[in-house]
Amino acid sequence: MAELRSDEELEFKPFPLLSSGHLQTIMAAFLPQLPEKFPSQLHTVPLPDGDKLCVAVSTPEDFTPQKRTVVMIHGLTGDYQVLYLSRLGQKLFERGFQVVRLNLRNCGPGMGLARKPYHAGQSGDLREVLLWLEREGRSGPITVAGFSLGGNLALKLAGEVGETPLAGWDSVVGISAPICLESCLKLMERPVNRIYEFYFLRRMKAAVVKLSHIFSHVDLQKLSKIKTMREFDDFFTAPEGGFKDALDYYRKASAFPYISRIGIKALILTARDDPFIAVEPYERIVPRENLEVYISSGGGHLGFLCSPERGFIQWMDNLLLDWIERLDGEKGD
Repeated sequence: MAELRSDEELEFKPFPLLSSGHLQTIMAAFLPQLPEKFPSQLHTVPLPDGDKLCVAVSTPEDFTPQKRTVVMIHGLTGDYQVLYLSRLGQKLFERGFQVVRLNLRNCGPGMGLARKPYHAGQSGDLREVLLWLEREGRSGPITVAGFSLGGNLALKLAGEVGETPLAGWDSVVGISAPICLESCLKLMERPVNRIYEFYFLRRMKAAVVKLSHIFSHVDLQKLSKIKTMREFDDFFTAPEGGFKDALDYYRKASAFPYISRIGIKALILTARDDPFIAVEPYERIVPRENLEVYISSGGGHLGFLCSPERGFIQWMDNLLLDWIERLDGEKGD
């Protein structure tokens, strides 16, 4: 049986002077981003409600349908070119994997292609991308890797499909995912974490204003007076997503109730010092043979900047790449 992995087993050692979860979070977000050196083609994926998504597909020259595809999903207010997806996409591409980076509704180059906004529980959109890959003949073995909000979405769909996943989909990864949205919002509302709430809220409000031609029914004057993410979700996310209110959204969109149903291989990673991802729900996950749960004492939110003596600064990347490569090694045994 798989066990809950401790930081001692993982041997995570933070980069010198970056032992704080806040520093890990902030420094990881502001690492220099180099220009992408791997090619990507943008495609639109139609959704059942008439909206469209934009995905970036990077296919190595020697790729065949039998090789693995890695579908990656960004977090809140991000897009396919956010630092961690761009960096990991480069590394995966260099190892011969086909990389598909999903832009959630109205994100990145998909801005304006959807009448509805994205939210943490919109697992049906990921399902449509996986079905599109199958129609396009790209559905060899597939790993879905979601980060932050994208991780919640990926784990939720994996639980929804249970033992009968979509064609080719054999593994899922969730990193720094808000699997209990209500608990995470409570963390975000602490005075010490309000800087993160302010950052996300400012970007979320700006996106609504930018798409005001689509969300013409939204009262922008009321929007401008919103001071917290909970207020924003009550005012915008919940009604636009078909939820009664913010609390209804948090409870129905959270992945935690679905994790016990995941039937494919799963890797879940979080850090105890993540400023706004509650660790308690992770501690309640019951590990199984197909489910690996890693709770590191440090790393912050999508940080995991490791001591250079281990030879790999982005420890999160190393863990993910090793795990994905191990999947194909197990299949070959």
